[in-house]
Amino acid sequence: MSETTNPESGNSHPKWITYVLIGVIVILVLLVIGSFTGLIGGSASTPPATESPVEPLPTEAPPEATEPAAPTATVTEPETEMIFTIIQPGNGTAWNLVEPIQVSGSASGMPNDEVLIFAVDQDLNIYGETTATLGAPDANGLSTYSGTLWASAAIETEGKIVAGGLYDDGSIAGSAGVFVTMIPGPIYIEITDPAEGSTIADPSAFTVSGTGAGLPENNVVLQATSSDGTVLAEATTTVNTSELGGAGDWSVQLSVSVPAGTTGRIIAFSPDPNTGGYVATDQINVVYGQPQ
Repeated sequence: MSETTNPESGNSHPKWITYVLIGVIVILVLLVIGSFTGLIGGSASTPPATESPVEPLPTEAPPEATEPAAPTATVTEPETEMIFTIIQPGNGTAWNLVEPIQVSGSASGMPNDEVLIFAVDQDLNIYGETTATLGAPDANGLSTYSGTLWASAAIETEGKIVAGGLYDDGSIAGSAGVFVTMIPGPIYIEITDPAEGSTIADPSAFTVSGTGAGLPENNVVLQATSSDGTVLAEATTTVNTSELGGAGDWSVQLSVSVPAGTTGRIIAFSPDPNTGGYVATDQINVVYGQPQ
């Protein structure tokens, strides 16, 4: 093996030592480079740590937990029961038409306080009518009514008394009925004095008399008229009887101021409370005063 000589020192050493030193140096360099590369690779492969996002703080306190609201029940008020009755007269009453009949009853749940009362036959033809008013309701909600009903019929008639109320649109709100037999009594009015065609001596003060029966409330109306129908005088009286609608006499005084010899009429009648017409009537022709 050859040796290497250092000319400066005059010393020499084998060549292999040189080679060994070079190899060690190469290894050290490689190790250093490998360590550095590992650091770099590790830095590239490992992501940097990131901070967890910070949740923003609420500006208001969270609402307190509450129980869910119970569902609201819808309460439907029951409809008021509609009741309508006739208490008087009773079913099957025989009604003498010379006098009125009292109709009374009770009702509840009606749309207003007006009561209509009718006397009708089996075909619903009206023989009389009137109205009544419901009173204030009692503790049970019932109101009462009462009305006086007149009717007239030429012959005995099977019929009904019907009472009821109406809605504002005219439809029937509630009604009740009872069967009655309408019995007409003798109905008449007659002038007995002065006689037909008489001359009234003193037209400023004279008496007219007569008889009547079956007249509503026994009423008699007297009129002295001219021949063209102008009313010259009027007065009222009643039939002299203790019975409503009974038979009896009547009389009344009249006074007329017209030229002597004026012709005219004396008219007696009893008004119908249902229709405003006449239940019965009579008349005579007269001359007011003796012409000169």
